[in-house]
Amino acid sequence: MIRKKKKKTKKEKFSNLVSLFTSFLLIFFLAFSNFKIAKSKTELKNRLRNLTTQLNQIEEKNKEIKKKIGQAEKESFWEEKIREEGYVKEGEEMIVIKGPQKTKESTPEKNRWQKFLESLKNFLEKQE
Repeated sequence: MIRKKKKKTKKEKFSNLVSLFTSFLLIFFLAFSNFKIAKSKTELKNRLRNLTTQLNQIEEKNKEIKKKIGQAEKESFWEEKIREEGYVKEGEEMIVIKGPQKTKESTPEKNRWQKFLESLKNFLEKQE
């Protein structure tokens, strides 16, 4: 027995076409949504990386500040700061040690033209 092919009616053809279009539309929508999710995921990863870096920097600064606060609470720190300002304790005398003073000779610098004339004069004196 041979079966005869059934001709598709216009209604069936239209139904198949609508289901095919709907399938493509659904696939496109899912692909587009997947792309948007992947893009936002990448942006969030980059933002997380930047925020982690900033957090590490802030934690380092926090450690430094805590260390400085710990030093500032010590009396020796304040004594050192006060001595840098030039204060002395009662009964102490301040001694200031100055380095050697440089004496600057008061000979004015000569410009190029004066140097040239002077060297020419010296040359001519040697020739005589």
